Amino acid sequence: MATTTEGGVDTRHLEEQLHNHAIRLGKLQNRISQLVDELEVMKTDSVQFRKALGNDLTKIIEKINE
Repeated sequence: MATTTEGGVDTRHLEEQLHNHAIRLGKLQNRISQLVDELEVMKTDSVQFRKALGNDLTKIIEKINE
């Protein structure tokens, strides 16, 4: 027998929905975590690329000025 609330809603259905939402929320939190990690890697790569590019351009300019 289904337990109902005052509004006539099956509480088992609500509990199932809550459980499903909790699972989906957990998956979303994991995905957000992965994206944050990937963003940090991209930031680091970007900084390293800019430094390397700056060094290369400096070397090229020094060679041209010789």
